Amino acid sequence: MITLKDIVSGITLEAVQSLCSRVIGKRVSPETLFRWIHKQDSRGNLEAMKVAGEWHSTIQNFIKFLNARNKTDSPVTPPSLNELDEELKANGLL
Repeated sequence: MITLKDIVSGITLEAVQSLCSRVIGKRVSPETLFRWIHKQDSRGNLEAMKVAGEWHSTIQNFIKFLNARNKTDSPVTPPSLNELDEELKANGLL
C-alpha cells in the first residue's frame, strides 16, 4: 500500500492512465482500472491511491502488477530515461 511516508520519502506518484500509455502503449478503460485496483485475485491487485479524483500509482508498483498478471519469461520493462527524454524533446517539452 502506498502511504504518505512513501510520498514524503521521494516516491513519485503518476496517474495510472499515464503509466498505461507510457508502459503498454495504450490507455485502458475506467472499468479495467477499477478492476485492477479493487478486485484482488491470486495474482494480486494494483496498489494505487486516488488523488484529486484520479487514480495514481508508482512506476514500480505498475510494473510489478503487470509482471504478476503476465507471468511470462520476458517481464515488462519501463522505457529508459533516454527514450523518455527523446519523446519529450520530440514534443517540444525539453
